[in-house]
Parts: sequence; structure tokens; C-alpha cells
Amino acid sequence: MKQILLIITMVLAFTSAKPQDGARLDDIKGYRLKSEKSVPIYLNNQDNTIDFAHTRLLDKSVFFRFVDKVPEIKKDDITYVKIYIPGNQQKIEVKDGKEISINTKDIQYNEHRVSKIDYDQTFWIDKSAVENVDIAYYRYRNDVILGALTLPFKFRPKRGDESSSVVDGSFNVGPYVGWKFRLTESRPFFVAPIGAVGVTSLTYNSSNNSAITDAKQSETGFGFQYGGGVVFDLYKIQLGLVVGADYGVGDFAKTYNHQNTLWMGFSLNFNFLNNKPDKSEGNK
Repeated sequence: MKQILLIITMVLAFTSAKPQDGARLDDIKGYRLKSEKSVPIYLNNQDNTIDFAHTRLLDKSVFFRFVDKVPEIKKDDITYVKIYIPGNQQKIEVKDGKEISINTKDIQYNEHRVSKIDYDQTFWIDKSAVENVDIAYYRYRNDVILGALTLPFKFRPKRGDESSSVVDGSFNVGPYVGWKFRLTESRPFFVAPIGAVGVTSLTYNSSNNSAITDAKQSETGFGFQYGGGVVFDLYKIQLGLVVGADYGVGDFAKTYNHQNTLWMGFSLNFNFLNNKPDKSEGNK
């Protein structure tokens, strides 16, 4: 029976459901060009037409967003899409000790790279130049998560008559709640402090229970586990470190050396689903 429970535990550890992440974790800050080559962009007129007289160069150092609900424009066999460059626009320039208001269209520096003067402005760009882009997410974006936790093994420090510390492979499973934080702009790396409760099986023998004197006797019971820890979510691999305790139920639990004592556990989960956000998410 114990071997069957251990197998079930291992299966759950590698196939447990993906945590229910909040949508805020994948909110898109913007997009960046993949290519090292700069791409020309054209200022947008108030009537949503292209101002080819005012040109800038967009490179991968500046992120942008797609603008939805605006039809594409086709001209000379080139399809243009509308983009927005977020940021605090520089509207004041100092010349000869005087502050002068800046109008983007008054700045004649065509074919120069995008600068602060162009922030908070909309432009048009060749659609083919943005079909393959890097996604930039909001770093440190966070939200509540829920999930299922199972620990294949628990490390229990030596207590009582035990000759050494114990690595326990008992069955255990339960829900957890946590707060998940995004660590990088470009990669799906997260960290989440969590709290968890659940049920667990317990094995009693003469080494860990004073009520059992026969070295060959072994009894199985059950109880509840509770604890907290941290889970690292690195692309498709979730690594967890949890510290907790078990509260056994029944007569043998009263003389159990590890009743309500701390243990340390590790979890390892894989997410085989390939959930890639659609570019339209950045147009909202």
C-alpha cells in the first residue's frame, strides 16, 4: 500500500495542474524589434492618415504598442499598421536660456532615431517589420495564485530514539494560495511565497513512536499538513521549497515523535502547456 501511495505522489508531483495565475502577470508593456536594423516610421495625422513628410527611425531600444480599431493602410504595395510609442514626451526645449515649446511636426530631423520628443505619439510602420517582435512585460507585476501542492519527500530532523534524520516519502496533497511576482521583462520567470494545507499519510514504527516496542511492527495513519514556502517558476519548471509540520490523528499520533514538528520539503512540477500570449493582448 505504501508503495502505491508513493507512486501516486510522484505522478502528482510531475503532472499537477497549472496554478491559476491572474491575468495581470502577463500584461504586456509593449513590443521591441528583434532586428538590429532600424526601421522607418511615419507620424500619424489627426485623420489617421500617414504623414510621410515626418519620418523617424525605430530601433530595438524603444518599445511600442499596437493600436487596435484602426484599419491598416496599403500604399505602393506596402501595408502599414499604426503603433503607439509610450513615455513622457519632451515638450519643452531650452535655447539661449529660454524655454521653448516643442511641436513634433516642427522638428525637422527626418531619418533620426526616435527620441523623447516622439514619446506619447502615434506612428505608422511597415507591417512586415513587426511580424516578428520581442514582447516586453511589466516587471514585478504580481497577483494572487491558487494551485495544488504535493511533496514527493519530506526531510525530518532526528528526534527521540531515531538514529539519524529521516527522508519520508509519504503520500500528501493539498491546495495552496500565494502571491506571484514577475522577475523579468522578457522571460517567464516568477517567484511566489505561498501558504499550504493538506492531508498526509503517516508511518509509525518503533523508531519514531514510543507506543510501538516491536521493531518489526509498522502502522499507517493519516493527518493534516500545514506550512509555507516559496515557489520559483522558471519557464516550464516549477521548483518549490516548503517548511511545514504534520498533525496526526489517532492514538499513535499522540506518541509520534514528529507530531507538530518541522520538516522541509521540495516540489518539482512541469507545465507541458505552451501558453504564448497573442500580440493582440498588447492592443488593449
